[in-house]
Amino acid sequence: MRDTQEQHDQNLTNIGQSMEETAASVSTLKTEEPRERGRLKKRILGMFHALEQAQSESREELDGQIGELQNVIAMRFDALNEEITNHDRVHSEAGRLIQRLSQENHALEQKVERLESRNQSLQEKTTHCESLLAKTQGQLGELEKSVLEISQIQQESQTRVPTSLKIRLTEFFQKMMPTVNKSPLPVHRGEKAKPANEHSLHGTPIGT
Repeated sequence: MRDTQEQHDQNLTNIGQSMEETAASVSTLKTEEPRERGRLKKRILGMFHALEQAQSESREELDGQIGELQNVIAMRFDALNEEITNHDRVHSEAGRLIQRLSQENHALEQKVERLESRNQSLQEKTTHCESLLAKTQGQLGELEKSVLEISQIQQESQTRVPTSLKIRLTEFFQKMMPTVNKSPLPVHRGEKAKPANEHSLHGTPIGT
């Protein structure tokens, strides 16, 4: 395109120079002979014909350049339009993404609030359970103490006669003393007679 423009400029320059020469020749046209006038007239007509041809070529070249520029402009416009469309699509997708992230963030905030509430409830329940555990441990200690006391009482009841039973047996034998003295218990062979106050109940001496 640059070469064509330079050629076109050169043609115009050449035509301009020929016109200047022709103009200089026209000033002497009245003094020339008729044959010289005819030659000069042909030259002038040829120059006008060349000028028209140059203008026609220039017009075609300009039309071609304008067409190329229009094509380039159209392609750039299409590319720009596509870029704008892509930008709008990206902007729309970004908007939807931001909206979705906002919704997810809101849902996460609600979950965090529920978890914090649940955590607080669990802490309260833990504190209550710890209080119940301490109370239960105290009751368990008292229960173990009671079990030990009961065990001791059971051991004592297995090794000796209760005091109330001793008293009742003592009173009973005191009432029966005269009868026992009058009727001593029979003595088996190989055994010695025992005093009346040394009779035993299941092998346990009375009063012990």
